[in-house]
Amino acid sequence: MNSLVKKLVMFLIGVQFILLGINVFSQDSKFTTMDLNSDGLMTKDEYSESFYKKDKNSDGFIASDEIKGNIEKSDADGDGTISFEEYFLIFDRKDINKDNHLIEAEFILK
Repeated sequence: MNSLVKKLVMFLIGVQFILLGINVFSQDSKFTTMDLNSDGLMTKDEYSESFYKKDKNSDGFIASDEIKGNIEKSDADGDGTISFEEYFLIFDRKDINKDNHLIEAEFILK
């Protein structure tokens, strides 16, 4: 995807959020804390770091008692936990323009 198309896609996503009344520039967002170098992009390395922070007992899975919220949507195999692989399915689903980075507008998509 060329640069102009990427910019257009991200602009249209931003317009959708404005129309829906979603503040994508919230300084206290999860995105801001997961964007470790504060460059406005979340790399797969930064995303994987967040997995290990959430995996409190270091067993390679995130259980419902280790995170806030409902994990059922991300629990692809229905075992009550989110594996590292399932965690990255979330990343891939949110990466709309498939550039292997998430911007905040992509990250907050459900």
